[in-house]
Amino acid sequence: MDHKDLLTIGKLAELSGVHVKALRYYDRIGILPPAWVNEENGYRYYSQEHIYLVEIIKLCAEISIPLKDLKEYLSEDGSIENISELADVGIEMLKKRVKEFQEGLGFLEELKKEIQRSSDMKENNQATLIEFDATDYWLEPFDGRIDDIAYHTLLAKVFKKLEKLDLQTKYEMGTALIYEEGTYRSYIFIALEEKEKNSTFDSVIRVPATSYLAKITAETRLTSANEVFPELFKKEHPKIIFELELITVQMNRSLPRYEMRCSLPAK
Repeated sequence: MDHKDLLTIGKLAELSGVHVKALRYYDRIGILPPAWVNEENGYRYYSQEHIYLVEIIKLCAEISIPLKDLKEYLSEDGSIENISELADVGIEMLKKRVKEFQEGLGFLEELKKEIQRSSDMKENNQATLIEFDATDYWLEPFDGRIDDIAYHTLLAKVFKKLEKLDLQTKYEMGTALIYEEGTYRSYIFIALEEKEKNSTFDSVIRVPATSYLAKITAETRLTSANEVFPELFKKEHPKIIFELELITVQMNRSLPRYEMRCSLPAK
């Protein structure tokens, strides 16, 4: 082998923009084998093709392809045997990340809208009439309070369940009471992005476009909703009452605020 055109690890680091320590790590895990090792001094040398291999390694790291998996696509001399297959893997990984970023962006946009709406309610400090389009909700039976640790514990479990089921959530969650024929059932609720598959789950209800009367309270009062909305409880109609932690620009855990909504009679 003609060694005059080979690169030292320092030169490879310079040309690739990757620190020598990182290159040694790549060598150690078997994804950057040298083109030649000087048996007299143990120095490792690399070919110009290794520059491109390092670029591919960098890309794999950026798109979360496990570096150790890269060995499956390398021959003993470090050349890539099936770059097309590796590209396919990268494309799928990037599609997944794009989807995650889009979901994260949507979540933050919903959060920003909720903060603005909550801040407006807090500033007005009076009952507000609000309208919501038809929405799917995941319901989980729950008899506790929104300010209990048990609420947050169950909420975390439900989020994990929805993630496994590939159901996308909105930034709206809390506790709910459903009144029908003089009885009520209590739940934790999480609003879902509209998907056809939602209807296949028994825990999902679809609430049609509905008008609500909303009020701010200084303490959780879901079980005394009849005192918060006395006029509405004089009317015999099915009701759904939501209670949410009020999210404003400045969060103050020592002065919690809650939003309660009671559905109005259908028109």
